[in-house]
Amino acid sequence: MAARRLPGPQFPDGDNWGDADNRRCVELTRQMVAGAAAVGYAEIAEGGYRSPLLGALAEIGDARFVTMSLHERRDVYRALRRFFHPPEAVRTPGES
Repeated sequence: MAARRLPGPQFPDGDNWGDADNRRCVELTRQMVAGAAAVGYAEIAEGGYRSPLLGALAEIGDARFVTMSLHERRDVYRALRRFFHPPEAVRTPGES
């Protein structure tokens, strides 16, 4: 199956149910990345809080997986532009 872009980046607050939940999220995200041209995850971390989930997802280390920590809700537009206009190395052949 050809890789496809998932046009639904996530923007949660990172709240979850602990380490087991983090591990399951990493596992599921790796599966999504394996079948996609790009997957994005960003947290709106008002006040500078960085969730344990964002740290766990950072271990994926695949150029097709983009994580971002946003400081304010107004940063969402910038994050969406970054996700939908990735560097050349992330784009699939024939994509403009």
